[in-house]
Amino acid sequence: MTNEKATQFQNAIKQDPSLKAKLTAVKGDVEACSKIAKEHGYDLTPTELQAALSQESNEELAQIVNPGVEPRQQLT
Repeated sequence: MTNEKATQFQNAIKQDPSLKAKLTAVKGDVEACSKIAKEHGYDLTPTELQAALSQESNEELAQIVNPGVEPRQQLT
């Protein structure tokens, strides 16, 4: 996956509450996240998504999923 595709998908998640809700509901299931991404026009494989997620810090991931709380903490 190119960084551009990952960045575009992350921006879409931040801007689309329904997309964010769908991804939150699957609780980290990379296969399901990949399917949701494809439904929204982002051709990302589970392996590509996992690679992109592994590059993000816990705080950055929390910001995508839970942007309203400062400081952002990893959700458990």
